[in-house]
Amino acid sequence: MTTLPALLPEGIGYFTVADAEVFAGAVALLNSLRLTGHREPLVVLDAGLTGAQREILGRHCAVAPWSAETPGHPTLHKPFPRLLRTEGTLVFLDSDLIVTRSLRPIVVAAEAGNICAFPDPDSSRFFSAWRELFGLQNAPRRQTYVSAHFLAFSTDHWPDLLPRWWEACELIFDRAILGSRNRGDPAYAGDQDALNALLMSEVPRDALKLLPARERATGPSQARSTSIIDRRSLACAIDGTPTTVIHIGGKPVPKPWQEEALRRIRWDAYVRLLRRLLHGDDVTLRYPETERLPVWLRKGALGALSLRGVAALNAVRAPAVRMATARRLHEPVYVWLRSAWRARRAN
Repeated sequence: MTTLPALLPEGIGYFTVADAEVFAGAVALLNSLRLTGHREPLVVLDAGLTGAQREILGRHCAVAPWSAETPGHPTLHKPFPRLLRTEGTLVFLDSDLIVTRSLRPIVVAAEAGNICAFPDPDSSRFFSAWRELFGLQNAPRRQTYVSAHFLAFSTDHWPDLLPRWWEACELIFDRAILGSRNRGDPAYAGDQDALNALLMSEVPRDALKLLPARERATGPSQARSTSIIDRRSLACAIDGTPTTVIHIGGKPVPKPWQEEALRRIRWDAYVRLLRRLLHGDDVTLRYPETERLPVWLRKGALGALSLRGVAALNAVRAPAVRMATARRLHEPVYVWLRSAWRARRAN
């Protein structure tokens, strides 16, 4: 396993959190970084990987341990570089994110002192209660609420941000609210609410550099409107604007590598690139055959055909064209696909 550096050798590092359920996403993230030219370390917080997954990722990433006895939901440990005393330019990425072009311009902006993030779809989210909840030094001000699925900043310019983010997350370790539907809870978004509370109170407004929302596809609907320009290089665009990342997101919606996603699979850019990143002949880490995948993500002709078939059937299920005959066709196919997936798991 790679030794985890306290000080990043190039001054730049990428950080994500992964458990056994998102292992496929972490593999795709790693491969997307490498295919888009990023050779700096990817540091993975082990939030519940299996021993085999840990060993496989450890050949290509620095894997940081996480104890199951540690309080709080794993995503609340996103600021984990704080515990490693890591310094430099830090780029935080969710494990269900695909990088589609060079992040170098963003890294340069972070090295210059900017805190770089994309606006969240719920960009007006705000609670005055954050001051007491997170022990803020100042009352929070209203400004654009950002997503924590992608964040870049330099500890050289903002040495207090990482420890304060960790401390804010610690304050809500005991709040089992992640995955709930109570958006009215000021800690509903966990680490993301903690981050925004700090950005709105203890960081100057002009330090935040909002990345163009049009360069980020987030959620299944935007993934469907994203065009793949070059499958080999991962280049994508939305209405002619090149994307930087594609983020599937969408709790509690299941991820494309989970069986529960069967009726949600579409012929979209994320899923198509996911298959390429798991099985391509030029990737850093090919998805191991010992790890299970649903039939639509398996390598080879059967997997490709299954993805097209499932996506086509799910497109027919759209409410505008839902018909009894279509439903009668869907159910036997779904049953067969589910049986095939379970049979593979049993073997």
